[in-house]
Order: sequence, then structure tokens, then C-alpha cells
Amino acid sequence: MTFNVTVQTSASTSVLVPFTSAANAAIAQSALDASANVAASAGFLKYFSPPNVGGSVTLPTVPFFGGVVDTVPAALNFGIMDPKYTTLVNAGSGLVAAIGGVNTTLVSAASASTIFVNQSTAGQAYIGGGNNVLSNAFSISHLTAAVDGAPGGALGGSTLILDDRAGGGMDVSVGAGLLVALESGGSDSIMAQGGTVAILAHQGSTGLAGITTITAAASTDLWVGAQGAPVFINPGAGNAFIFQGTSGTENSATLFGGTKTIGGSAHTAAAYTGRTTVLGMNGYLESGSAGGSIMTTGTTAGAATLVAGGAGDILFVNGANDVADLGNSANVVMSASNVTTGGGVTAIFGSGSGQVFGAADGQNTFNFTGAGNYTVAGFHQSGTFLGSVYKDLATGPGGAGNITIVDFLPQQSAGGAIFDKFDLGSKTVTNLSTIEVGAAGSGIFNNVAVLSDGTTINFNNTFGTVHVQGTLIV
Repeated sequence: MTFNVTVQTSASTSVLVPFTSAANAAIAQSALDASANVAASAGFLKYFSPPNVGGSVTLPTVPFFGGVVDTVPAALNFGIMDPKYTTLVNAGSGLVAAIGGVNTTLVSAASASTIFVNQSTAGQAYIGGGNNVLSNAFSISHLTAAVDGAPGGALGGSTLILDDRAGGGMDVSVGAGLLVALESGGSDSIMAQGGTVAILAHQGSTGLAGITTITAAASTDLWVGAQGAPVFINPGAGNAFIFQGTSGTENSATLFGGTKTIGGSAHTAAAYTGRTTVLGMNGYLESGSAGGSIMTTGTTAGAATLVAGGAGDILFVNGANDVADLGNSANVVMSASNVTTGGGVTAIFGSGSGQVFGAADGQNTFNFTGAGNYTVAGFHQSGTFLGSVYKDLATGPGGAGNITIVDFLPQQSAGGAIFDKFDLGSKTVTNLSTIEVGAAGSGIFNNVAVLSDGTTINFNNTFGTVHVQGTLIV
């Protein structure tokens, strides 16, 4: 189904420009009407003949107040728009290439394709579909655009290339089914309007500072590939699939909803209520509240923070010294890769529940901040048996809740090496009980420590018994 934008070319004739979506057609119609009003108020009270460009290209077009309309189905090249035209309408079915004027509004039909270079500081483009290229000419050029997706929303039915290497900035709304490639050099934003939208974001070669912001409307399945560009993603009520845009190169992204403090600064975005899949990314990445998300980091040490936003999330850490925050969600699973070397991972436990598997080489840090219910395996370094550090950092009622450590290795003799340790901080042990498991003399024990803040720690199947040494359980 198509929705028409009407271009009144004279008092008695008009041209219909088909769009894929009613919403974008309405916006385009409003922009055209506004452009015509500007042209009329500026004294453009007659219909202009098409201009000659460079003395060689005559444009076979239908003229109208303040602009030029192309209805010819063949491929055309408009060259540079004459400054007196405020609007370019591509109502044909071919390819139009044009360089905009001082202030140009582009309207292009679903049946057409357009290559448009924006020179204006306030350029506009409204496109009903097709395959299109939008570009900024200068660092002061800025473009606002709304581009319809493919008929029926089939992914790959239409493509859009956005070139902002000049760094002026683009704010673009895109429809379902679009494949979008962004070459970013400035601060650009893309809003996906539903359906499935795939975006490849690449940092341009200009070296200009800027960030790409990608957001989504409800019921959007958002695919984002990052290629060096600093990308902030907020899918809102949609779902996100985020991946490395370049094979063999690790890139970063920022993903969250609501208000977060990152790097000492507060940032606010819409609530993220969808589901997340992240493959091999670095950066700060927090899944949506829908739960059932899967997120994995890259292998660069200390380059990623994963945060569980919903029940049943799975966090998989591949980089040494990366951080995994289990939040306050239920049944979260966190695991570190057995290839993580050079240091363990830091896991943060809230008031939820879940299972955690540290780096296979030990040296992990486990911080318990809420009254949760967690089972932890810290593992140990091969040969030295160096283990992990567990910390009770909870300040609320119930302390750190219930903690079960399945492979805690106690200090084997007074003054001997310490392998694992539980840091009590300001808390004290109010009760410590030990029971031998298995046959008598097995040397394998279950230990239960109750702390002054209400925390219960189960040290299961330990080789030897745990004991208190100052502010530590070892």
C-alpha cells in the first residue's frame, strides 16, 4: 500500500509522489507546503523554468513554486540546484543525483532512488522508499531526514547510505526493512521506527569528535554492527542484536536505558524494556528488562562491563579484568572464558540470584552488594592454586544474603599460603560451624559462616576447614 504526497505544479495540475508509510508521507507533505509558503513569501510568485547547470544540462522537469519536480522515469543528473529553488521532488522511477542549494528540501518517491548532497545548515530529506544516498558536504552542513523502509518491511528490501564524514551531523528516522550504512564523522542519530532494521556504523576517516546515537521505537528488532565509531544504543521497547562490524577488530558500544553514571557523568535515556544479544563487544553494555538476554565481551583486557538487566540473562566474559554486574535480577548466569589470562574478572552481585563461574585461572574479585542468593565457583591458578577474593560490601538489611562457594580452598596451615579469602570488611563472624562430609577422615568439609549483618556464607566441599584471620575468612 502506498500513500501519496501531492505537489501542486500549477493551479490546475499536480503530481503525486508515492510513499511507503502514511506517517512519513504526512511529514513530507507538511515540509512541501512549508517550502511553498516560504517561496511565495519571498516573492517567487511565478513558476520558474528549469535552470541550466554548467551551460550543458537542461532539466526536463515540471516546475512549481519554489522548486523543481522530476517525473521522468529515466536516470537524471540535476547537478547543483539553483539557489532560487528551495525544494527538489523526485517523483519519477529512476535515479536522481543532486547537490542541494543553500536551503533545499528533498522529497523522493518510493519508486525512485536519489543521491543527494546537502550543503545547507538545515537541510531536509523525506524519502518514500527505494535505494538512496544522503551526504553532508561541509562541517557546517546538517541534515534531518525521514526514510521509509521496504514495502512489507522485508529486511534488505531497501538500502540507505549516510555519509557524514564532513562532520556536520545527521538526524535520520528509518523505516522497517532498511539496511543502513553510516559513515560518521560527527554527532549523528538514527531512529528505527519498527520492524527489523540493520545498521552498520563506521567512524569516518576525518578524525572529528562525535558519537553515533541509535534508538528504536517499540516492536523494533535492531541489528547494529560497530566499526570503530563510538556508538550509543538505546532500543527502548525494542530488541537489540549488537555485533562487531569488522572481522578481527574489536570495537566498543554503549548500551543502556534509564539514568546511569558512567565515567563520573550522569546520562539519561528512555527505559530499555526489550531483549539483548551482544556478540564480542567492548564498552558498557546493559541488557533490557525483558530478560533472557545473552551478552559476550571481546578479549581486550579491562575493556568491557556487562550488566544484567533482566531475569535469566547470561553474561560471558572473554577479557581479563572485565566487569560483570549481575544486578538484582533472578537466575542470572555469568561465566568467564577459559582463555581469559592476565587476570581474573570482577563480578558484582546485587539482590538477585544466579550462578557465577570465574576465570579458569582464578584471580577473580567477587563483590556482594545486596541480599541475594548466589552460587560461585572461583577456580584456581594452575600450579600455584592462587584463588579469588570475595567481599561483603552490602549495607542494607540482610547483608549480602546467602552465598555458596563451591571451590573455596582454605589456608592449609597457620602462617601458610592463602589461596582464597573472604574479606569481611567491617563485619564480624557471629557463628562458624563445620561438618565433615563423606567418610570419616576424608578431610572434606562443609563450613557455614553467619556474619553480623545477616549474611550466610556456605563454604562447600573444602579441603580442610576455614577459619577467621583478622578481617578475613581463609
